[in-house]
Amino acid sequence: KSPKETPDFGMMSPKSAGSLYPCQTADFTVEISATASFTHSVGIEITGFPPGTEGSVSPNPVQPNASTTVHITTTSYTTPGTYPLQIVGSEIISGGVPSNPITHTVQADLTILPAGIGVSVSPSQRTVFQGRSASFSVNITATLGFTLPVSLKADSLPAGSNHSFSPESVTPGGSSSLVITATRTTLPGHYQFSITATS
Repeated sequence: KSPKETPDFGMMSPKSAGSLYPCQTADFTVEISATASFTHSVGIEITGFPPGTEGSVSPNPVQPNASTTVHITTTSYTTPGTYPLQIVGSEIISGGVPSNPITHTVQADLTILPAGIGVSVSPSQRTVFQGRSASFSVNITATLGFTLPVSLKADSLPAGSNHSFSPESVTPGGSSSLVITATRTTLPGHYQFSITATS
């Protein structure tokens, strides 16, 4: 006579919990299976979320042979990287959690992608005489999810010139006016300069 099988449950989740930019959301499913007439519900707890990230599970607890959805929300402060999420399922009975509950753990990796910014300048070149000024429009774009303001800096301008940004800080989707003034001590020539945007 074969031994009686012990009631138990199994858990299954995708290996990847998703790849997100900051300020995005994602869902994935955790499935609960039952063996040997396991009838108790299973409580789900998830650890390993990076700072600036929230996770919720619904429904929770989960009935056997059913599934639950994990909802993940990232913010602009979520640091890029890959984070292993530990998903722990624990047996729950009508009176609460038993003294020695059946527990199982699965892992799903959450990847946070780095949000980026782009800088474009219009027009691409200007001609200015000594003692005069030229203006450029500096436009700031961002990959999905990046919303923080950036500060602007210009480098490699000719000696003897002055410059200013208005405004000095720009939110993605906005622009700033760069005014460069060539003084009487600025030597004639062709100059290439760079603009850096820093969050």
